[in-house]
Amino acid sequence: RTIVNLLNPDVFVLCGGLSTGWGDPLAEAIQEGLKDTTFPGLDETPIRISKLGTYAGAIGAARLALD
Repeated sequence: RTIVNLLNPDVFVLCGGLSTGWGDPLAEAIQEGLKDTTFPGLDETPIRISKLGTYAGAIGAARLALD
């Protein structure tokens, strides 16, 4: 039903423009949505806001290129 059911991640990290503009309200809405769409126990997957903000994708790509 959701990627949470498939991958069972330890944490979700929101990054990019949405995280800086909608951070906490978006994380709360996603957390509420998980309650309706995941298997029992998986709806407690923590959702965090990236400290890298809108540059997270570029920093990750640069890091990958350097490896």
